[in-house]
Formats: sequence, C-alpha cells, structure tokens
Amino acid sequence: MNSQRTTYNDLLLTSLAYNNNYLNAYWLLGFIEGEGTFGIKSNVPYFQIAQHNRNRILMLAISIYLQKIIASPSNLNSPDLRLNMSTNKATDVLTLAIVNIDTLYDQILPLFSTLFFYTRKQIDF
Repeated sequence: MNSQRTTYNDLLLTSLAYNNNYLNAYWLLGFIEGEGTFGIKSNVPYFQIAQHNRNRILMLAISIYLQKIIASPSNLNSPDLRLNMSTNKATDVLTLAIVNIDTLYDQILPLFSTLFFYTRKQIDF
C-alpha cells in the first residue's frame, strides 16, 4: 500500500521543524513511547530513535527540534547536544542516538522529567 504513496518530504520538514506546527514535547514523547529506547549498553546509558531510512526527513526534523530546545536561552547548562545519526546498511535503518552522559543528564532528563509517560517507557526512562 505504501509503495504508491506520494511523499511530502519538503512540506514535512518545513512544518515539523521550522514552523513547529506539530512537533512539540508531547508529540515527541508519544513518538518515543512507540519508537524510542532508553537503555544501558556496556555501562553507558543511551537514548535512541530508529526508523527506516525512507523516514530520514522525519528524523532530521526531530534532530532539529531537539537542537532548538537545547539551544534555547533558558538552557545554559550545556549547549552541545551531541546527536549521532547512523544508517545500518544491512537493514537500511536510520538511528538517532545520544550516548553522551552529560547531554543525557543536562538536557534529555530535564526535558522528559516534566512530561507524563503513558507506557512502560517511563520505567526505562
């Protein structure tokens, strides 16, 4: 069904990232509850979102949104977000990850601590 669909990548990027019509903290939280991961690997905490590579524009919009929040004047702790984007060539899955402990503690923790999770993801967080 999706192979014949029309793509609106430019419109999506503009509306989600620049105009901020749809992408907000609650939208992001809902998306993360379905598609995100909070975890620990080799004693290093991480946060990641993974999507098929055809959703690259959405991942870019999320990246821009997170960078806007972190760069806001009210957040003076640590202006460097340190997002890593990588593509698994075998599965064509794009991963947006934050593994820097300072970034997780100074920026991601305060962002999601003020929001209410509706799923078990709260325990992972």
